[in-house]
Amino acid sequence: MDTLQKRALRMRIMSIVGVLLVGVAVVGCSQSPATLSEEELLKLLVEAARQGPIQFKQHTWPLLEKKMITYCGRADEVRVLDTGSVVLMPVEKTYAGEKIPWLLEGKADSPDLARPHQPGEPLCMTGIIESFMERRDQYWGSVKMVSLEKPTAS
Repeated sequence: MDTLQKRALRMRIMSIVGVLLVGVAVVGCSQSPATLSEEELLKLLVEAARQGPIQFKQHTWPLLEKKMITYCGRADEVRVLDTGSVVLMPVEKTYAGEKIPWLLEGKADSPDLARPHQPGEPLCMTGIIESFMERRDQYWGSVKMVSLEKPTAS
């Protein structure tokens, strides 16, 4: 194989690799997090009380982590900060007759999400559940909020 053929072969390989890299980048950037319904969310959250924190982290948490969730309930706290918003919502619903020992903490980079809302009012928080911690059989879930709205009447 002479140098001209080698050069042409390298050029073809480089163009194929370039196309593959662009394809991987486009697919990787365009994927949005999977969305869980409120019922699916409650079903997974109740598992924490059933399994305990270690089993929950190993078996159930991977099904929740980085998923888009919406939870509608009463806001315990609504805080507007200089650079963001914080909303605390206890999970006051039950699943299959069992209480769910969770508090969801929504955080956003914008103070505008929380500004129109007050503690005690019913709200729907939508965001990506990012982490959790457990203390004395109570669970605290951290949610990166993308929206905070009053529930619509159905």
